[in-house]
Amino acid sequence: MNVRFAAVAVVAALAPLPLLALTQGTAAPQGSPATQGSPTPKGSPYTLTTCIVSGKPLPAKPHILVFSNPKDPVDDGREIRFCCPNCAETFLKDPKPYLSKIDAAMVEQQLAHYPAGNCPIMSDEALPDPRGPEAKDADNIIVGNQLVRVCCGKCVRKVNADPERFVRGAERAIIKAQAKDYPLATCPVSGQPIEGNGHEFVIASRLVRTCCPKCEPAVRADPLATFAKIDAAAKERSGAAAKPDATATPAAPAKPGSAAK
Repeated sequence: MNVRFAAVAVVAALAPLPLLALTQGTAAPQGSPATQGSPTPKGSPYTLTTCIVSGKPLPAKPHILVFSNPKDPVDDGREIRFCCPNCAETFLKDPKPYLSKIDAAMVEQQLAHYPAGNCPIMSDEALPDPRGPEAKDADNIIVGNQLVRVCCGKCVRKVNADPERFVRGAERAIIKAQAKDYPLATCPVSGQPIEGNGHEFVIASRLVRTCCPKCEPAVRADPLATFAKIDAAAKERSGAAAKPDATATPAAPAKPGSAAK
């Protein structure tokens, strides 16, 4: 095992099932109290759909690893999901190349939702359009599974020195950019109507609203299910907007023999 990385543990599922420890320590499911002395999940849950080691689709109950590396606050406490315990063990033997692959995939996934804007440090520096051909010309950093974009290597070092500060800044910008067009009027967990803005939080550069804070752990346990509901609501809204107004007065038919102008 690479000595830079501390030992962690894997759980077989997010539900409170018996825990499968790889080494010392224990990892608790997202939304559950962690066992004393165990790594604590930080940042967004894992939102990729395949195991980074085997390439297989993640099962309904993936194996969860809370990656512990206190010397690197960008990755410390990061949640990673695998198809099986063997893949988690393979990852721990040499995490660095797998983390690079995860980062690249998450940058690709999150650029589709990340708001356009300037560097949060060099505020006069406009960043390339996150959905444009030069999107990757910016320095795109994944911090605890959350994308943070800056303009240069000097700014990257500042993010690395205080990652939580810049994640919070990115989340505020994401909420502001996505709030106006948020399409889901009901809680994705309870199904209850959301009053006002409800309880707002960000997962993988996407705004999520629930009816109350108690519903947030369920979203974190299965973020892709919530994303599917948000996307379906957005598709339904855009489809309704594209339909002609049934109450509009139809155009009068052209008179026979009249030439079109």
